[in-house]
Amino acid sequence: MDPRVCSLYNDVSQLVGIDGPKKELIKLLEEGDGASAQQLKVVSIVGFGGMGKTTLANQIYHTFGKKFKYRAFMSVSRHPDIMKVLRGTSL
Repeated sequence: MDPRVCSLYNDVSQLVGIDGPKKELIKLLEEGDGASAQQLKVVSIVGFGGMGKTTLANQIYHTFGKKFKYRAFMSVSRHPDIMKVLRGTSL
């Protein structure tokens, strides 16, 4: 089992120091108006293992993602089989 899975389901109140980065990334995703607001946006979350990147992305997904009709969240290994990921078969 991937050790990161447990942190994905932590209660938000138990996450320390996530509010600042979460607000900053949501602000980046919300920036723009008119046509620019409709464009695809990509934000990278980078850092060493164990820093909470996946947990942060998951929190943003659950907070900001509610604005979209369709959405998905997938955590993959360091060396994923991209074809399996895109087909939706088990990783």
